[in-house]
Amino acid sequence: MGPNVDNWCDFHRVVGHSTEECWTLRSQIERLVQNDHLDWYVQRPTSTRHGSRHMDAWRECDAGQESDRGAKTREEERSRPKPHTWHRGTIVTISDGCVSSPSRERGQKVQTILSGANLTPLGSWRHYGPTITFDDRDLRNGPPDHDESMVISVVAVEYKIERVLVDQGSSANILYWSTYQKLKLPPGHLTKCAGTLYGFAGEQVPIKGTIELETILGEDSGVRRISVLYTVVDVGASYNIILGRPALNHLGAVVSTYHLCMKFPVGREVGSVWADSRIARRCYEESLRTEVRRQRPERSVVNVLDLDLDPRGQLKRERPLSAEDLKDVQVGPLATQATRVGAALDPGEEACLVAFLRRNHDVFAWNADDMPGIDPDFISHHLSVAKDAKPIAQKKCKQGEEKRRATQEETTKLLAAGFIREVRYPTWLTNVVMVKKVSGKWRMCTDYTDLNKACPKDPYPLPSIDQLVDGVSGFTLLSFMDACSGYNQIRMCEQDEEKTAFITDEGIFCYRVMPFGLKNAEATYQRLMDEIFKRVRGSDVEVYVDDMVVKSKATDNHWESLGRVFEILRKYRLRLNPTKCSFGVQAGKFLGYMLTERGIEANP
Repeated sequence: MGPNVDNWCDFHRVVGHSTEECWTLRSQIERLVQNDHLDWYVQRPTSTRHGSRHMDAWRECDAGQESDRGAKTREEERSRPKPHTWHRGTIVTISDGCVSSPSRERGQKVQTILSGANLTPLGSWRHYGPTITFDDRDLRNGPPDHDESMVISVVAVEYKIERVLVDQGSSANILYWSTYQKLKLPPGHLTKCAGTLYGFAGEQVPIKGTIELETILGEDSGVRRISVLYTVVDVGASYNIILGRPALNHLGAVVSTYHLCMKFPVGREVGSVWADSRIARRCYEESLRTEVRRQRPERSVVNVLDLDLDPRGQLKRERPLSAEDLKDVQVGPLATQATRVGAALDPGEEACLVAFLRRNHDVFAWNADDMPGIDPDFISHHLSVAKDAKPIAQKKCKQGEEKRRATQEETTKLLAAGFIREVRYPTWLTNVVMVKKVSGKWRMCTDYTDLNKACPKDPYPLPSIDQLVDGVSGFTLLSFMDACSGYNQIRMCEQDEEKTAFITDEGIFCYRVMPFGLKNAEATYQRLMDEIFKRVRGSDVEVYVDDMVVKSKATDNHWESLGRVFEILRKYRLRLNPTKCSFGVQAGKFLGYMLTERGIEANP
């Protein structure tokens, strides 16, 4: 990791933080205590009930009526390893899905299969839980003006999964096959199940199998973990998961479709989950188009959605942010050439930091001309198209006048920046898709679906998030930095440039730089960062793809750490975006965690 050999972690066996400061080790020990595995070392009050505070404390089974099977099930749940509370990726794709059930008697009707597969024996439970009520304070999205579905997010297998439909009318918990694949679960983990499911119109859906996954629901302190038995099917749908009555009953959940809120007991408290009405509307609109897509075999997958399918390519990943006030300071010759520093710095520290940034203003990119790009002899992006892949040239799609003008403007900008060039007679050809940003402006995306299918996956690993978070917590000063159009600072391999060709009304162009949307672009970028920062990674800086955090224990050392990092950026011609950097702050958000000098704190 880095040269600081004084801070060694026996748990991770890396340099960068000590065993006593290891947040991951503390979390593991706390989990063992909560699950009664360290009772010999923990003294508990006699009035305290044993068991995790995340388990169903509101349900207490009568020991005299508990069956051997129920006892075995609870023992298995206690011994089952729990996933980390953080998630390493988000699955937001439109998945293929249907319903589920394990194998029972193959000759039974599907209704019998569903009932036997997903029902959990309740036994003799005594209700000691809190009272669940709803009022106008639960209208987080305001008074409902549409009849949206209850669509929420959950965490399973260390992934945040969006587009989860809460369906009180379903007798099964459904996990769609494409979601199963994106969770990187081996097919061998499926329990085979022979049977067929039937929809409302009588359509038949074959069952691929069942799998039991620990699923996490809730927000902040109101979090519950339950074991959910999912039936896995391979069919088109607009959701990733459907939580049916078995999961809702296990959770003890009460759903209010008026408030778009679901509540459930968490010990003596009440946990809540609110639906995302925006995503619910998108799912509904997509469901209306599902049948049309089945009847029309033409390709209409947009590159933005294709990126969402890959947990490694999260455009919506939360960027590193300062958690304190910032102030703009001029660091370049022009008044408009400014970046941001922490407002809490004392005048002397601020003066030193501003002087340092002004001496190194050439590391920032104020426009495309300031980005010379990484030397292609050092690294460039190769496509590695399969030898037996047949090139596909898409027909040009029509665009409305507004989108056509936006496409022309973006193409002109890319040409002026030298990011694209005109090409003739390409073998691969794709369309552009204009996506409107929240600001109302247009983003030009390229539909590389066909090209990505022809390229094998680059297995280069991304850094471990728990090690990164441990590595940047507990430091006095932090500086969050972001590369300016980082992907575009890496050149395409010259022989692969024409494979990125796209068509517009202005002509046919291809990328000279690595564009967003290519299958292995993120792996290439992480390989670059690991290589150039290998001497200082762990001691001065932590890097996750294009997110960089410079850290130091003492204020005086921070300028030295920044100096070593800036020298590397200058050497390899990697430029920063001044508007997305914040220097000299005492706290900030990184990969979803709040980092301070005291360590990791709750993320507000």
